[in-house]
Amino acid sequence: MKQKKSQHSVSSVCVTHRPGSGGSTLARHVMWDLRNTLRCAVVEDVTATPQDIARQTIALFKAGGEKKQNTVLLLVDNIPNMESLLFVLTDAVTEEDMHTNIPVVVVLKCVHVLDRDNVTLKTSLSLEERDLFDKKLEAIGDCYNEESKKFYAFNIMQQNFSEECVQNLSNSFLDGLNLEDRSTQLFAVLVLINSYIPGSALLKSECEIFLRGSKHRMAQDISFERSMQPFLDFLVTFSKREEKNKYEFVRVVHPLLAKHFCASLADAGLTQSKITELLLKSINGNNKQNYDDIINQLLVKRREKKKFSDLIETIIEGETEKCVSLLNLACRIFADNAFMRQVMARILYLKVQNYPEAEKWAKKAKLKNPKNSFIADTLGQVLKHHFMAKKGIELAEKAILAFEEEFKLAEEEVSECFNDEGKKHKNLYNNRCLFGQCQVANRLFHLLPEECQSVLRLQNPFNSLCGQGFYKTLLPHKKLLLSLRKYAERGCEFFEAYLTYSKPREHNDPPYLHDEVAECFVKYAASTFEREYLETQSSFSGLLHCLYSKKRCQTSETWEKIVQHYCIKETASDSSSQVLNYLLANVCLSCVDQTSSHLITYSELKSSLSELVRASQTNATPELFFLSLLIFWPLEEDLAEQPPCTGLNIVKLVTQLKKSYDVHYEKYLRCRYLVPLFFLAKGTEWNRLVARSKIEDLLDDDYVDLKWRDEETWKNAEVQKLLMRVNGTVEKREVFACYSDLKIPVRPDNKASVRQPGRVSFYLGFSIEGPVAFDIKYMNICY
Repeated sequence: MKQKKSQHSVSSVCVTHRPGSGGSTLARHVMWDLRNTLRCAVVEDVTATPQDIARQTIALFKAGGEKKQNTVLLLVDNIPNMESLLFVLTDAVTEEDMHTNIPVVVVLKCVHVLDRDNVTLKTSLSLEERDLFDKKLEAIGDCYNEESKKFYAFNIMQQNFSEECVQNLSNSFLDGLNLEDRSTQLFAVLVLINSYIPGSALLKSECEIFLRGSKHRMAQDISFERSMQPFLDFLVTFSKREEKNKYEFVRVVHPLLAKHFCASLADAGLTQSKITELLLKSINGNNKQNYDDIINQLLVKRREKKKFSDLIETIIEGETEKCVSLLNLACRIFADNAFMRQVMARILYLKVQNYPEAEKWAKKAKLKNPKNSFIADTLGQVLKHHFMAKKGIELAEKAILAFEEEFKLAEEEVSECFNDEGKKHKNLYNNRCLFGQCQVANRLFHLLPEECQSVLRLQNPFNSLCGQGFYKTLLPHKKLLLSLRKYAERGCEFFEAYLTYSKPREHNDPPYLHDEVAECFVKYAASTFEREYLETQSSFSGLLHCLYSKKRCQTSETWEKIVQHYCIKETASDSSSQVLNYLLANVCLSCVDQTSSHLITYSELKSSLSELVRASQTNATPELFFLSLLIFWPLEEDLAEQPPCTGLNIVKLVTQLKKSYDVHYEKYLRCRYLVPLFFLAKGTEWNRLVARSKIEDLLDDDYVDLKWRDEETWKNAEVQKLLMRVNGTVEKREVFACYSDLKIPVRPDNKASVRQPGRVSFYLGFSIEGPVAFDIKYMNICY
């Protein structure tokens, strides 16, 4: 209900819970309790796209006409691939241009979490909860007598999820079971599935086929209940509607019980690998579509930072060869599945170190899905690891060429999906090829004789090596060796902008990405100045990275030397990029030391930028318009003293920046969060801009890697004291910053905070796409 009072049109509540702790049950109880207050809906169709869900949600909100609109409480219960749903919902609400005083939708997300402590619901009861469970146990005992002992899911929770209790139950039950019996084997399959995919279930009809066995496929149907009689107390049968049909499913009563049954079966000789083999052998051409998702989750899908799926990780620990055998079987059954062949290749090169065989499987995966750059990446990774292990230049060349082919596929993918609305929020640009080439080039640089280094840097021609004993060995690879600098420069240029201007929406990029790419650039292409002061490319984004880096460039002395360097370069060159870097270096120096004698005057800065913008062509880079926007952003006193038409047209600058961003960066960054690079402060001239890093320094360590839309950020007293709140207005769901009669379009950081027309105020940040409104507050609403 707190979210019902939210000022955002789309908001969410995330219930992270351990499997079996009651998270899904709690969510459904909440929905039942609120059914008369909100319009409650559950996402049941796992095949529905976020766009389909958004359309139906808005239709439900609007049902009954404008006067009867009501907030939708939408339950998304452990459904995969829903990461982009909130963004799609927000865009859909914006496109509808609805004016409402209540939220359109509150998404209630239930998410299984296996290995984190910071979850909403843990498998642990509080003292108060234990008392309530004890009282309920008495009531159930009075009502059901001995039968109450078979309420396993309830009893597990009442015993505070006692591992010992569950272990004793699983051990005692399995004593004396015939592991060759088909019903025992089916129970083992259900246990395996529920252990590794909590909450999942098998079609009851498939269970009946399994019970008949491969030798009696045409036999009369066998009663599931009669065959599974010894196990029925541990199973749940339920109905579920999918599209227009209703199906019956079977699962184990509780995932904790499934986990222990799985361990007990393994101790008895029915290991996870044997159960997986039983499951795979029960699949054929007629029923494999019923197992697609389950087998994919068991064998292919892996958690973040894991190399393989949980089941594969378990099996491979002691049975690597068996794991390969199972993947072979799965690949025969799912003949068109490229991802299973990809997993096979990854096992072979990461665990078995059989690189030739891994290369074969990586190529098989490519044949099954030839346009998928992420599938193609596996071949590059196999060859890269082979090169790292064997250190031959032939392998290095094969890896570089494989990554280059992947690069072309990645570019085709991103261009193809650029105008595809269905993939707008989820089609990440595959940059692994660029990083892979830098990794190979990094290692190769040190493996080659030292005499080659000047050739690799293109300081000397290849023929200068003619008198060396290794010349004939390297000659067949001349084209590769002379291309390495290009790959280093391309990789560094891409990642400097990619990592400086954006970040993932949910977490942060690993530090090694930038470090390894920058190291490669320094080896192959860096000037003396770049090596000594920047340790990266002397580009616009490279300078910004240095400003935000905690490791270097935090002293005025360093920035003064950088400014001096660009001052000399600017004098000796007509290059607009050199002039722009010189001006940015001054801005960076001002963020570190505003009293430095090396700073140019603010008026000189504006004059130089004005000249650059006027001289720029239509294909000018976003960086020029970005810096100009920063420096020429108006103040009320500016407009009072001079007509708005003098200097640069600020509204035109915003438009030019957006267009230039769309051309240069949109396709690479559209699935990432564009970070604010600077904020507008309360001062004037050099004091009116604040680097993002200074805001981060004012916040607790917990917020250093924050999402900028977190409201707690803007409640910080030091942040409020430093930053300027800008007055603006919302018209047709668009936000404008207002200065006298001047209205400048700005992008809301959180579109869901824009719900209706009206006067607003906000903090102003600047991303590489343009001005951004943070912490939007309506002036006529009390908070």
